[in-house]
Amino acid sequence: MVAAGLVATATLGASGPQTVMAGEQATSTTVAAAETAEPHEVEQPGPTYEQLIEARRDEQTSRSAKRESLKEPDAEIVAGAAKATAEPLEEAPEEADEPTSDFSGDACPSGSSVESGLVANAVAVHRAVCAEFPSVTSYGGVRSGDGGAHGTGQALDIMVTGSTGDAIADYVRANASSLGVSEVIWSQQIWTVERASEGWRAMSDRGSTTANHYDHVHVTVY
Repeated sequence: MVAAGLVATATLGASGPQTVMAGEQATSTTVAAAETAEPHEVEQPGPTYEQLIEARRDEQTSRSAKRESLKEPDAEIVAGAAKATAEPLEEAPEEADEPTSDFSGDACPSGSSVESGLVANAVAVHRAVCAEFPSVTSYGGVRSGDGGAHGTGQALDIMVTGSTGDAIADYVRANASSLGVSEVIWSQQIWTVERASEGWRAMSDRGSTTANHYDHVHVTVY
């Protein structure tokens, strides 16, 4: 009997430590698993009710401002549209005997004697050229006994040479319709309204600087 009890005790003693070891092994396994597991993210607290209300109010304010900006047209666009509808473009005026308002009607410093006997369009040419080219002071107007345009007051001679003559001839041609010009002669060339598409046309040699119009621009008007 004693022997059996000793054997039982020994068996119990042997199984006791095994049980403890099993518990320690389970604990170690749990700790290891916990150490290797990925950490969980900490949830951040959501916005409060007051913050949601404030964000909603800001969004509504932004949308309202955007709608208002779309309703307000650009001031410059409105002004341009009003001007376009209020001031339609006018067609170029027909050629007339009276000077147009596009050019100054003031008398020229060269004196009114040049304009004596000239028709209205010739006076307009004189004053326009005089205003545009103030350095030019010598002109020729009516010539008594002349059987052409100078005799009827329909011609004006602008006494110039070189590049100044070129500029004046081009200026008169460009404004021919407004000034009532029918013909320009300069530097042995002639230009007429009737054949304007041909530009300058060469003239035959008349034998002198003046006759060939190298020292003056001749303008004939209607």
